[in-house]
Amino acid sequence: MFRSRSFAFVVLFAGLGLRLLTQPRASFRLAGRLDIALRLFTFVAACAVLGPRFVAHPGALWLLAIAVTGAWLILFPLFVVDVRSRPLAEIRKHAHGAWLLVSVATARLAITAADLTDRTTWPGWLVLAAVAWILAVLLYVLITALIVRRAAARLAPEEVTPDSWILMGAPAVAALAGAHLRAALISQRSATGWADATRPAIFVLWVLASLWIPVLVYAQMWRMDHRPVSVQFTAPGGPRSSRWACTPPRRTPPHSSCTWPP
Repeated sequence: MFRSRSFAFVVLFAGLGLRLLTQPRASFRLAGRLDIALRLFTFVAACAVLGPRFVAHPGALWLLAIAVTGAWLILFPLFVVDVRSRPLAEIRKHAHGAWLLVSVATARLAITAADLTDRTTWPGWLVLAAVAWILAVLLYVLITALIVRRAAARLAPEEVTPDSWILMGAPAVAALAGAHLRAALISQRSATGWADATRPAIFVLWVLASLWIPVLVYAQMWRMDHRPVSVQFTAPGGPRSSRWACTPPRRTPPHSSCTWPP
């Protein structure tokens, strides 16, 4: 399974690189669109997920770590510029679960940086891990507030989409990132006090992710009750793969619970 995922990642990465080389202007123009720029953060998360699998291959591990950091440093400024160029009313109107991918990717960056702390004497990785973790939590709070406000004002069944599950997945990944950061802080004996300070935040994030599960299950059942066709996984044109978007986030809380107490 890991080999097939790695092969798929390499193929997609090669396709992305070819697109950037052959159509650079069109690619950067698309990346300037807020929704597309946010979805591009899946590349950062994918590199971060594959990284630990290459512990026995330092070259590949560092290559993925550089890809995670470099891609995030490119995409995050695009995200900030695009958000600042839009009125607040428009941002509130279009906020949805996929926007939380920026929080997930930032938390994955924190995990990568924390794991590299023990592999190098450079203290910058630990600082990057701490900053990225705090930023991931802040991004989650801000974007979730926009989504909840929009849902409270008017929630239609068709707006309960599979990417709504990222409301649960993002704090679960942030809790996991906090656990990795705490382990890295403990490994640096001079930072044990900071490590103890992260424990309550990690627990709150884990509880929050767990509490989202029944809410989202009810929301999905409510959608199915009002839109029975939404339970279909196939369509005349082929498989309807978008429904599988809710699968990876639901796998995260058990993973996070295995790391508690950190």
